[in-house]
Amino acid sequence: MPRSKTRARLRAARPPVHDAADPMDDDSDRTPARMDYLRRDIRRQLKLMAAARASREAGRPDEA
Repeated sequence: MPRSKTRARLRAARPPVHDAADPMDDDSDRTPARMDYLRRDIRRQLKLMAAARASREAGRPDEA
């Protein structure tokens, strides 16, 4: 799940938890720059999907 930038910075500043069994506790790759990149990538993919959906719906005859 996405987390706030402040929380990501705080979690990245702490050393990773190595003895935790839960993979969600592994923050070794969760840096602020990485999280910003992932958010931008997700937004880009959502825009592409919305454009594809709009294109498909514009090409369909009106179903009523």
